[in-house]
Amino acid sequence: MTTSNSPSEGKARLLRLTSAIKKLALAQAEHNEWQSALLAIQEDMNDQLVAGKAEMEATFATAHKKYTMLTAGAQTFIHETEQKGMDLEVKSEQLEAEVQACMAEACLEY
Repeated sequence: MTTSNSPSEGKARLLRLTSAIKKLALAQAEHNEWQSALLAIQEDMNDQLVAGKAEMEATFATAHKKYTMLTAGAQTFIHETEQKGMDLEVKSEQLEAEVQACMAEACLEY
């Protein structure tokens, strides 16, 4: 019987172990490359989210400013229109009083 610890068997095991270590090192290097690529993608996505959020906030601020200006303009228009309406009502009452006075005067003349 031969022993299982012969020099040639030990050398073969050492070669298999060395080959397995090299394969493991290559797999680890590939894993590190993929991890770096995924981290770069994640950073890019985060940058895009931050930029998108900033753009959305700027758009909202602009829209809010325009809304505020339009609302203020509408309120001014409504106030001015109400004021003109009251002025016209007063003027209408004055004209009606003048017409009544003219009619009364015309009736007295005839």
